Amino acid sequence: MYDFFSLVSEKYTSPFFSEKMKNKISIGFNDFFKNEIVQTLYSELLNDVKFERVELGKQTKLFRGERELGKVYDGKILFKKNTKQQFIINNCLQMFHDQAFIEFLSKIVGTPVHFLREATPYKFQKGDYLCLHDDLSHPKHCIEVVINLTKNWERKFGGLSLIGKIKRIENVMTPDYLPFQLRKIYLDRSKKYSLVTPKFNTLSIIKLSTENCHGVTKIRHDSTRIVLACIYGGHEMQKPTTIWKH
Repeated sequence: MYDFFSLVSEKYTSPFFSEKMKNKISIGFNDFFKNEIVQTLYSELLNDVKFERVELGKQTKLFRGERELGKVYDGKILFKKNTKQQFIINNCLQMFHDQAFIEFLSKIVGTPVHFLREATPYKFQKGDYLCLHDDLSHPKHCIEVVINLTKNWERKFGGLSLIGKIKRIENVMTPDYLPFQLRKIYLDRSKKYSLVTPKFNTLSIIKLSTENCHGVTKIRHDSTRIVLACIYGGHEMQKPTTIWKH
């Protein structure tokens, strides 16, 4: 059984590690997992995980790791038939629950956080994108943790992580089958924002608030972008922005 200390690079488990997020919207850490771990994790995610298609109107197009019983964020991730035992990915998914990892995140963020939503694999291919959003469907949402497992990516491929401040929000046409109202978030380009090229084996922490937004630009190349994403809660309550249909 692997844990936080046996999965990640030693520099991140060192007592001398002292990186802080402070007032940044996001922060990233390279070479997060040990090399032998991340190579196997990448292979298992790409070859063994079952993905389901997600299209939310004109707002989002991507693939999401499929879970048992049709659940979106709870339950076990499903794997393809006749695949080998997914030992590393199951241990890595469990790491998001690990108290040592939660304490690691809390020190960086500067406030205690707690596990809130299961880590989910996402896959993007040519033509896919993720609209700007704030991930505030729950009042305790505090940070999103993203582990990028995309190899050999170039900026010209598109599929960049866009992170910045919200200028305004508009409701848009929403298909009847969706239980919530789709919204279009406009980026405030008068304020500092980031366009980050995916880098293999990078851990990113994104601060969630009613002022911040993030998304993924459209992929223009016949390549695959793959990540693991998980949400953690904080002690401060925020006003949820998701509008649920009644």
